Amino acid sequence: MAFKSTSNRSHLRIVRELEVIGGSMNASASREPICYSFDALKTCFANGRVACRLALSRLTDATMEEFVSEHYTASGMVLAASGVEHEKLLSIAKPLLSGLSNSPQLEEPKSVYVGKDYRFQADANNTHVARAFKIPGG
Repeated sequence: MAFKSTSNRSHLRIVRELEVIGGSMNASASREPICYSFDALKTCFANGRVACRLALSRLTDATMEEFVSEHYTASGMVLAASGVEHEKLLSIAKPLLSGLSNSPQLEEPKSVYVGKDYRFQADANNTHVARAFKIPGG
């Protein structure tokens, strides 16, 4: 849902504007970080990530808004760029990010070590691993 739309651009407009410049975008999440990737070169991502329909059907606007307000704070973000002058990046980013809350990140609960391990030697060259975590609204 990261690139679905903004208050100024529909999803279709975002996609079309990226296609015009040969760009691509991706969002991925793991245990702690959420990464938004944008590539404006003539390359594309080989392995896009798409959530299953069941998971998406359980998400609501209220769930997403609550998550964003709790986790998308200035103190919990890093803006990194390469190939651009620092002052130029600041002049672009400051107006766009000025509305972010500066409240501290929520205290994460301490992880509980379960102590399980499973190993299997397969004859195939490929490996597939799946992990699942409970999320709000899920």
